[in-house]
Amino acid sequence: MTLNEASYVIFVDEPWSKALKEQAEDRAHRIGTKENITIITLLCKNTIDEKINKIVKEKGEMAGMLVDGKLTNTDKAELVNYLLE
Repeated sequence: MTLNEASYVIFVDEPWSKALKEQAEDRAHRIGTKENITIITLLCKNTIDEKINKIVKEKGEMAGMLVDGKLTNTDKAELVNYLLE
């Protein structure tokens, strides 16, 4: 089976940025796909991948709020504290 026929994508390690993961997911949703695509991310508790997943998710949420202009003063303070940690 080739990637052109794939209906499942399984991540066995966590990419370091949200953009890398989204790019990999988008490749599975290529033009002409007729079936649903199932994306699975394997994470084990208390591993570096679990920590990376959390960091990447938080960074993505912050980036989204910055781009959309939806940061409140509390969010700005939390963002500064997070970046300084």
